[in-house]
Amino acid sequence: MIYEALYNILIQKMPDVFIEGETLFINQMPAEREFGGMFRDTPTGIERDGYVTSERRGTFVFALRGNDYARLSSAIERVMEALTIHGVESGGYLIKNCYATLEPIFYQISLANMTETSVTFSIVYGKI
Repeated sequence: MIYEALYNILIQKMPDVFIEGETLFINQMPAEREFGGMFRDTPTGIERDGYVTSERRGTFVFALRGNDYARLSSAIERVMEALTIHGVESGGYLIKNCYATLEPIFYQISLANMTETSVTFSIVYGKI
């Protein structure tokens, strides 16, 4: 799955922020996690090309949770930079294009005193 390839890119580019299995997740993040990032599917999912069967395109969301607004703001900007990708191979995929389509959205502080932010990305990729 493409998220594993993107996960590895973030682990490599942001080792001071993300620790494998502790602060970076795919589609589920433990509720008790005080700081963490997560790749999440969008309702529309990833489209399969009927003519170029190895190519995929679509959108995904990257979300961050924490209790320090400044840390979240800085981290999400770095995630947007790290996941701006053109022509990179990772995990058996060629990521042709990946980029944030919107500025980060910050959500209201929860009852657990946590803030969340998310960014939607567009991606085009294919299996190698």
